[in-house]
Amino acid sequence: MANATDADAAVIWSVVWNGRMRSNQSVFSHYRAEKKPVFILEVGSLQRGLTWKLSLNNTNALGIFANNTNFLPNRAKTLGVELKPVNLSRKTEILIASQHKLSEQWKGMPEIDQWIADTIAEIRKYTQRPIIVRPHPRSPLRNRSIGNVSVEIPRREINSYDNYDLRHDYHAVINWNSGVAIQSAIAGTPVITGSSSLAHEISGKYENIESIALPDRDQWFNKILHTEWLLDELAIGIPQQRLLNEIRLDFTV
Repeated sequence: MANATDADAAVIWSVVWNGRMRSNQSVFSHYRAEKKPVFILEVGSLQRGLTWKLSLNNTNALGIFANNTNFLPNRAKTLGVELKPVNLSRKTEILIASQHKLSEQWKGMPEIDQWIADTIAEIRKYTQRPIIVRPHPRSPLRNRSIGNVSVEIPRREINSYDNYDLRHDYHAVINWNSGVAIQSAIAGTPVITGSSSLAHEISGKYENIESIALPDRDQWFNKILHTEWLLDELAIGIPQQRLLNEIRLDFTV
């Protein structure tokens, strides 16, 4: 039964509590309050429209992905994803990439505009490099006139439902915990993230932003490759079984 409140677990699409997904928030909140697992499906960051994220209880590092062991061979080739070398010809600008204000990933955070202002202030303690602010395409800024920084409006790619232009050649990308940091780090650009980001283990620090560098990413990349799945893998239950093994439930495909 849809939206039943007495099941052993819930399955929802996305944690952006907006539009058609708004009613999912009550389902999510109810099952988490009952300490029952919530399986969350959403569009992936690795190959948008081809790979899909499946996790338990959240879609960032606060969630469960069962991606620390049992690595599948040739995973990067299977997903068609390549870990690029560090980009040594990056631009001088720093990009601040914000997120959807109605997402569970943003829970407990200040208003987006305030976070951006605070982030700019933190950057300015350590560098005078030019700053570009890029809002989430479906969560625009209240104030587009931000002093001494540029605002980059996302543009949807031609013949695409929800792919947006995004370059990864900035000096550094600052992003709290969404897919932008993952994409940028894979593309060879240093990132600074919040502790709940799936890219936090390779994140730099503000005090080092002028000479920021990426650490070794091989192990991190392998774990990221096991957070997203192809449709045929989902159809036969590969990630579902991994997650259920993680929470010690019995599951038969």
